[in-house]
Amino acid sequence: MPFTAEFIEQGRGVLYVGAGVLQGSEVLAVKAELLANPDRVRNIVFSIVLLGDVTECPATTAEIRQIALVDQQMAQVNPNVVLAAVAPQDLLFGMARMWQAFTDTIGWQTAVFRTRAEADEWISATLASRAASP
Repeated sequence: MPFTAEFIEQGRGVLYVGAGVLQGSEVLAVKAELLANPDRVRNIVFSIVLLGDVTECPATTAEIRQIALVDQQMAQVNPNVVLAAVAPQDLLFGMARMWQAFTDTIGWQTAVFRTRAEADEWISATLASRAASP
């Protein structure tokens, strides 16, 4: 499957990885499967979406909106997720920014980056800032 989800750091994080020709329906299926387990969703602190190995993504605006709606449902279970998307290619970067705009009001802190290093740094800084806040 060109889109997978793997729990990392004892279930505190989710690493999503896309590869090859990525269909919006594949992203929706993985996210819906995760949403079906609310106990695991409650434990998520951060997520990283890696799109560097995606060669093509024919997802429509409607599918991106549907993905955002599933994320909105996940945010109702856990509103405190920090999510970084890594999209080196221009088209995927634009699609990730569209998703980000659709999820702007769900409560998650999100950002889109060109490199994994930038995403990791932002996640670390954001989580450290949260830990320092009363």
